[in-house]
Amino acid sequence: HFWNTLQSSRVKLQNLTVHQGDAPLLGYLRSYSGLVSLSFDLCGFRHNDRRDSDAMADVMYRAVLPMHTESLKVLHIRTPYEGKWTLGRSQLDGILTCRCLTSLVIGVGLSEV
Repeated sequence: HFWNTLQSSRVKLQNLTVHQGDAPLLGYLRSYSGLVSLSFDLCGFRHNDRRDSDAMADVMYRAVLPMHTESLKVLHIRTPYEGKWTLGRSQLDGILTCRCLTSLVIGVGLSEV
């Protein structure tokens, strides 16, 4: 798998845009620090994939973001529906640890407003 190869080769990407997420990608992203820009366009998820998508969001906010708190400047997350990728209290906690963040684009769940 592509992400496993990058991880085993110790390649540390600084900028990344992806249109589909999976467990190997998140494993790769939490294997190092130094990511500067991350853009997720998750509109490719089908509605019946929502449980998997929400599980990946939990990993993203709880395990991936903490690895990049000193470097991440840009975080853009686009999703087709409300869920754990959209901004809520638990997501905000992870985002606020990113001290260098200068650009944040994320949906806000109606239940959170």
